[in-house]
Amino acid sequence: GHRVEGALDIERLSTCVAEGVGRHEALRTGFAISGTAVEARVHSARNFGFKHILVDEIGPGAFRDWAVPLVFDDVQPDVPETLVRLLVAEANGYWRFTVAMHHSISDGFSRGVANRELLKLYAGETLPDVGAYADFIGNAPEVAEPDIAAAIEAFPVPAPMPPDGSLSDDGDTRGLFIEREIHDLGPALRKLGKQHGASKFGVLGAVYALGLQAFSGETRLSSFFQSEGRRIVGAPNSVIGPFSNTLPLDLSFDPTM
Repeated sequence: GHRVEGALDIERLSTCVAEGVGRHEALRTGFAISGTAVEARVHSARNFGFKHILVDEIGPGAFRDWAVPLVFDDVQPDVPETLVRLLVAEANGYWRFTVAMHHSISDGFSRGVANRELLKLYAGETLPDVGAYADFIGNAPEVAEPDIAAAIEAFPVPAPMPPDGSLSDDGDTRGLFIEREIHDLGPALRKLGKQHGASKFGVLGAVYALGLQAFSGETRLSSFFQSEGRRIVGAPNSVIGPFSNTLPLDLSFDPTM
């Protein structure tokens, strides 16, 4: 929980969270089953979960012990307010808070943005409008085919990966993984993401799709990842998506986007 010095105006803080939720479609998104498909639906209501306690003192460990069970209490993917929660502990002369978001919506959204915007709104700042994701997609920059070809050509030569997971009949080699290092990837991901309004995972997913397309020649791909992938590349917990536990990805490669 982030510690803020001074007295707390809980009504103002709650109003500011509602304004933040209203600003971002990701914070108003729920997921519904439609036949065999999962649909992400953006709701208009600015709802969120909210818990507030009064204490004399509360350290980081005690705040976490109080907050974590509340984060996971009664999560319903089709109810957006169970995916975004404001948890506040008000003490003598200071207060701690966290904006907790389910990873299904924070894969494409930064908790850092939510926290910074909340504190700026609480301090009385006026924030610029946020564009809709659909508008961004509709105006996504096109990439020339020669640039795509050059990007694919620059990938390291991949090791052979047989479709059945076995190199030969001599033994079971399932679980074999291939590691390729791309130097200074982190700063490049952050810079590219900020330039194009995408998350680090979004950029990394695009790079991964390019790599699979270069390796397989296919434009439609499906894959699964294990949590070991996060540790192998030394990724922090803030990088989720392809490094989550058994996350399926269906990738469609469009060379013009």
